[in-house]
Amino acid sequence: MTTFALLHGGSHGGWCWERTAPRLEERGHRTVTPDLPMHDPATGAQEWAEVVVEALRGEPDDVVVVGHSMGGLAVPVVASLRPVRRMVFLGAMVPVPGTSYAEYLATPEATGAITMPMHRVARDDLGRSVVPPDVAREIFFPDCAAEDSERAIERLTPNAATAFT
Repeated sequence: MTTFALLHGGSHGGWCWERTAPRLEERGHRTVTPDLPMHDPATGAQEWAEVVVEALRGEPDDVVVVGHSMGGLAVPVVASLRPVRRMVFLGAMVPVPGTSYAEYLATPEATGAITMPMHRVARDDLGRSVVPPDVAREIFFPDCAAEDSERAIERLTPNAATAFT
């Protein structure tokens, strides 16, 4: 039995794995889907990884860490803090030592990154990104049924810029 640590992307939470986790569990695996504190300006990939490690407390070494989108920043940090069998980057940022996430996103032609149209993203009073519904539909959920995308949009949260720098 493998334990899958499923890490969400920016503005999302562990809820975004609500259809994936049961399918893995039906096949005899365990899943953990922690909410990473991406909304907190005082945290970055290190703190996100610590949340994952805590969620994996007591799990054996047969762990696969799956990071989606911005969650990919925490994947190798988790692997540096505890044994894992595999790291999976699912449409994720693969960290490049010495390069900030902002620098990575600035060169999509070199990295293949799909970038958020930041000129269309609002900021809250803490300077966090708040993705408007129309942008979320276009960037996050273009292939989803309307009912699914609307349910997800209602649960999106602000995303701090800390990890970008």
